[in-house]
Amino acid sequence: ADAATRCVGPGAGCFATLQAAAAAAQDGDTIKLGPGTFAGGVTIDKSVALVGAGATVTTIKGGGPVLTIGRDVDPAGLSVSIRGVTVTGGVNSTKPDPEVTFGGGIWIPTSQLPVPPFNGTGATVSISDSTITGNTVTTHTAIPAGQFCPFECGFANGGGIDNGGVLTLA
Repeated sequence: ADAATRCVGPGAGCFATLQAAAAAAQDGDTIKLGPGTFAGGVTIDKSVALVGAGATVTTIKGGGPVLTIGRDVDPAGLSVSIRGVTVTGGVNSTKPDPEVTFGGGIWIPTSQLPVPPFNGTGATVSISDSTITGNTVTTHTAIPAGQFCPFECGFANGGGIDNGGVLTLA
């Protein structure tokens, strides 16, 4: 099928939420966000272009993380571009685990395939003309001593972006 452009917002034929548009999208599609604030907590698991009306007028806000870009099958084959948005208000304290959290704003997980060895390359993502700000990653649970560390420990990485793939910022 030919690539489609899917809009998000109040217009005729547009999706009410970014998550609904991302779920309906096919590889190669463009998802357009007009001016406004759109709910985060969105997973993008298809190769799409996410295009806002400009970082000063299009905001994706909230969630933990705001955007997760990855999929279980062929994560290295996933390619996503993001342009003209602000990503803010993400608070991640649970993903991938309460003891080890990654990416408050944008999380690009590593590939968990093949099993083992884990930690292969995740999605290819390019972000341009965008602002990633005001996001937090935190852990409130410790890994018991001796299981991973000689003492109780936890890990929280990438308040703005945690990249387990191939990331280009412009």
